[in-house]
Amino acid sequence: MIQCTNGNLCVYSLRILSLDFSCSDIHAMALDANSRIWTFINWGRPFRLVSPSLDCSSPGTTPVQIECSLRFSAVLTGSGDVYAWWLYEGTLWDQYWKTVGELDKDESAKAVVPDGGTVIPCHTWEMNVQRGLYSGLALRE
Repeated sequence: MIQCTNGNLCVYSLRILSLDFSCSDIHAMALDANSRIWTFINWGRPFRLVSPSLDCSSPGTTPVQIECSLRFSAVLTGSGDVYAWWLYEGTLWDQYWKTVGELDKDESAKAVVPDGGTVIPCHTWEMNVQRGLYSGLALRE
């Protein structure tokens, strides 16, 4: 959930220990204590990036640091590999909007402060990525 005070400060309360946090102008990411990557684009709907490339089964697939840029995100793994993805393009963006559209239809997943309340309920979800992460300096598709 997100707790808002005085109409100015809002705090996400996902009950996760964050090891790293990065912000850009249009999104933010957190790396939790289990090396899971969380992305924040809109109120109340943070999602976890799930990919075989980042499944924590070896140092090469375990995220240790994250970075947000205006249009892309990147992660450094325990073996020194760097993966980058462009969330706002192609299949990742399509998947994001498809899921957000489905959540908009579900009353229990609305990210709206109830009348007189100060808490925006959070509904977390997973973005499963089979393709779309690029290792090293690979070019976009």
